[in-house]
Amino acid sequence: MGKQAKSLDGWLKASASRTDFICTPNDLGQKIEEAGMSPERTEAYRRVIHRLYELGPAKLQPTEQERIRYAADSLVLCADLFEDDAARDCLEDTELLFEVLVQSGRWERVTADQLIDDLRACGPELPVDLSTAA
Repeated sequence: MGKQAKSLDGWLKASASRTDFICTPNDLGQKIEEAGMSPERTEAYRRVIHRLYELGPAKLQPTEQERIRYAADSLVLCADLFEDDAARDCLEDTELLFEVLVQSGRWERVTADQLIDDLRACGPELPVDLSTAA
């Protein structure tokens, strides 16, 4: 059985087992420093985690919550979205999940838009010329 990545939320809470390493507090501190952490990114991460708590099992299945939390963890630890394929894939996967939730009628568009904006804000800021094109 593969080792599990540790979630930022609660340091010891296991998240999806999609990686082959255990993130210790020392590793986490180094990753945060390398990622160019900012108060804005930290606050966006907090909003995502809080929103997951608010939505809870009434609006999200456990595997859906895991996918969103994993994406937030990946993005908040990402230094460069262009170089980090895993973080970019997590963001794309989560955007598709939100679209499915809206199309199925389980979510309102405004809920999906707010959460995807917060999720994107967890990641590194895009260069000005690229963020205007997106």
